[in-house]
Amino acid sequence: MNDEDTFDFIPLIKCIAPTDEQRNDPEYIPQLEMDLNAKNILAERFASPISIFVYMGNLGAGKSKLASLTAASLLTNITDQKLQPFKSGDDPKGITHGVWMCARPLKNPNKKRGSILILDCEGMGGNDVKTNNNLYLFCMIVSSVLAVVLRPARIDREQCDRLYDELSRFQRMQSPCILPSTWLVPLELPILKCNDQVVSSHQWIQKIFTVDESSNNLGTTQQKELQKRYDFIRQTLPKIDVANLTYLPHEMKDNTMTLKTMKTTMNSKSSKDYHASLTEMLKKFMDTQGKQLPGSNSIPALMVRPAELALFMSDLIDVINQVKEPNPDDLIGRCLLKRFEDEIVKKTEAEFQKEFLNTAMKYAKEKIEKQETNFEPDEISNILQDERHRLIGEYIKKMKTLAVDKIYGLNSTLLSSENFKQSVNAAQAKLNSYTDPEELFIKIKHIYKNVQNEEEQTRIISEETDKRLKTIVDRICREEMINQAIDGQELQCELERCRTCHRQAGIVSIIHQCSNGRQGNFYRYDDNRMMLSARRNLHASFPPAYNWPMATPYVQPPPKQLSKHRALLALLVKHFTSKKILLVLLIGLILASIELALGQKYKGQCPYRPHIPLFLTVHGIVKFVACFTIILAYFQARCLENFRYFFELMLINIVIHILFGIFFIVWFILGNVWIWTVDTSVMQTTDQTQTSTYCENTLYQAAKHLLIVHYILFALTPILGIALVVYKIVRKRGTIPADVQPGDYELQQRW
Repeated sequence: MNDEDTFDFIPLIKCIAPTDEQRNDPEYIPQLEMDLNAKNILAERFASPISIFVYMGNLGAGKSKLASLTAASLLTNITDQKLQPFKSGDDPKGITHGVWMCARPLKNPNKKRGSILILDCEGMGGNDVKTNNNLYLFCMIVSSVLAVVLRPARIDREQCDRLYDELSRFQRMQSPCILPSTWLVPLELPILKCNDQVVSSHQWIQKIFTVDESSNNLGTTQQKELQKRYDFIRQTLPKIDVANLTYLPHEMKDNTMTLKTMKTTMNSKSSKDYHASLTEMLKKFMDTQGKQLPGSNSIPALMVRPAELALFMSDLIDVINQVKEPNPDDLIGRCLLKRFEDEIVKKTEAEFQKEFLNTAMKYAKEKIEKQETNFEPDEISNILQDERHRLIGEYIKKMKTLAVDKIYGLNSTLLSSENFKQSVNAAQAKLNSYTDPEELFIKIKHIYKNVQNEEEQTRIISEETDKRLKTIVDRICREEMINQAIDGQELQCELERCRTCHRQAGIVSIIHQCSNGRQGNFYRYDDNRMMLSARRNLHASFPPAYNWPMATPYVQPPPKQLSKHRALLALLVKHFTSKKILLVLLIGLILASIELALGQKYKGQCPYRPHIPLFLTVHGIVKFVACFTIILAYFQARCLENFRYFFELMLINIVIHILFGIFFIVWFILGNVWIWTVDTSVMQTTDQTQTSTYCENTLYQAAKHLLIVHYILFALTPILGIALVVYKIVRKRGTIPADVQPGDYELQQRW
């Protein structure tokens, strides 16, 4: 996958031009279309959690330029010299048509996971009002950050009317759709001012959402109506804040600049102030949470997955194209229902089956122990039926509780929808149709009737129950493992380093390419089948979740298959981020504090052996410096893993620590010589005037005891290391699989 394929700005939503006949038809509904290539890129290349920045504004306000500058600021390495940003210019009819996207996932520098999607929406007034309204409805529903670009720095009447119309649509919706955080972005406004006075962001927002009666020609009624709309916008949007930008440097106003040139110019000295204000704006944007699943109010928030988002966008466009006043309630409900069935229903059904089968096995175990193999059908039927009713009531209640806690949130109207009730009823019917316990008893009775050998009876029954339990345990884990894999950190591998300079060639996602050209992270199954995570969400029209096979995430090759540099880097990172290094740091800081304090307090108070306070002082200071380098290396290993020279940085750290180690060994030996060679028959601690023999007793005793503490630590280190290795071996050998209950072993042994 080269940069030209990945690094591009492409249309996401296109506006289909109407014919003259359609344009004159009052019942005509403007049609939008989602680009298939953009849909696939969004589903397959972006990682969860995903943040979606949408730039909106009046025609010619400069939102496309700002969207391009945002992308250039977040991109760390632009290799294509000819790569063009979002289209921008001074055409009175507008340059941007529909909604465009940056096709490369951008990284939040403050987070290890997730990606940022930048969308550039066409300007207000560029299309007919109905088409604009539908585009803005789409952007408001899918965005997590809505940036309204202002130039001049005010919300004019036309812009107010459009925002009011869009937000009025949300009031007609019953599902709790999550509105984005809204940021007003006034361009070329370095300082927020009102009437030539510096004001806070709250005061500035209050001012621009207030009708200025002295500077308009509106009547009293019109002014009141406009003020009502201003107030409605502020009350409806959950959060409105301001992120003002300073003046755009003259050299960056060229609309023919490539993205590489834009990045270079932005990092130049002449653009320092603008770059700082842009960085501050992006910092505010990135503090916003990722995109929540529309309609979900659960705590913690349920994040939308990229493939799920691509499918939702496509379906949302279909809803918008159907009626004049689109209402995506059904779509949002269907999206949440799929999550409910995928993540809760399937797993809960399997848990019910496991508990029900365990109950039947427990009853069978009691009969076998008593040698009662002639089971009464009526007795068995009554016992299992009572247990079935009890467990069904318990697990249906559990499904509903999990739906509230993990998917829908409290007081969601979707919990009372007909679709949700039908899904719960279908799950209840499936629980009622589970007949494995009854079949197990029939199997046991058949075995005892037709197989005479007791050992053979035990073997057959054990294999039968073992197989059924394994199938159920797999079903419990299946969807959870898939969801964890999809939500987990993006799977990546590093390319081989240059053998000459050891520079990193790059990092690529581990993806699978189908014969039809589809891509996506892949997972291997126990029956040697594979499935694309993106494909599962894109090509399924909400199928039953239990049809999917069990998945386990792709596992990286063992270290011996990696390059020597990669294996060494892994060892260095493991060393610098281990708990052992933190323990060494803590002990080192404590000893350094004591040594430095003693060395300074009793400085010059041991003329008989002046090297003792010198030894303590130097040892303490150097130990403090070494601890600081350990802290620095720890945070570098944790936070700079994507740094271009990360491998070299880790090598420098280890070399520094080796040098410190050599110094400590030499200095510690010298300290031992200076302290243990003291002739106590000559040294005295009472008369300070006899400088040739005097040494402060507290200093001398403390120095000796500190040496003894170091001896103890040196002795404990290999002992604790060996004990830890032994503990890990014993623990590994004695671990019982988490999906098997202790009672299962006992039952299998007896059978």
